[in-house]
Amino acid sequence: DFAAFLTKLANTFPSVTDYVVMNECNQTRFVNPQFSDAGVNQSAAICGSALAAGYDALKGVNPNIFVWGLGLSPRGAAVDGRQHRDVSPFDFLKALGAWYRTSPYAGQKIMDGVDLHPYPIPQSVPFAQGNSNAYGPAFGVATLPLVYQAFYDAFKGTAQPTVGTVGHLPVSLNEVGVQTVPTVGGYTGTETANWGIDGATGTQDYQAQWYTQLIAAS
Repeated sequence: DFAAFLTKLANTFPSVTDYVVMNECNQTRFVNPQFSDAGVNQSAAICGSALAAGYDALKGVNPNIFVWGLGLSPRGAAVDGRQHRDVSPFDFLKALGAWYRTSPYAGQKIMDGVDLHPYPIPQSVPFAQGNSNAYGPAFGVATLPLVYQAFYDAFKGTAQPTVGTVGHLPVSLNEVGVQTVPTVGGYTGTETANWGIDGATGTQDYQAQWYTQLIAAS
């Protein structure tokens, strides 16, 4: 059904030639549950199957469509066998690679590039630290080599190109936003209350400094 939807989408909007397929599959809010009743990760297989089927569908409409894969969340609880828990991005990639190697898609590409979400949680964490592990093993802009290594380990020696000097897979840093505390009227709610966004880290100056470091690091 998902592949059929993407086929219809690509045929309806032929001018669109870049797709990000899947989004934060290691988070329960997007794939739930993450584990089987036996405590085995199942989100990687679900995500991988949808990504691979979507890749074939989009390429079937237009071989020039570029498919970014995963939209990987930067954080997640370590795998502990319990249901309704997020999965570490590193454990997720390991499970994804294991699924891929025994899947019907093992001899082909399932993505043209990998899409990552290295947003800071909380955004008060120092840029050089990369991210906080308070919510489980995580990566950030400054610690991207950690997730690059995990991706390489997952797919090395397969038909799916990897990042780095071996496969030269393109990387997209998506969802890297740093929020500011509103200074004008019209905003309500407490969306930013628990994400390290306050008078010191929610200013436009702080946002500008963070983005400057992002550009320099990229």
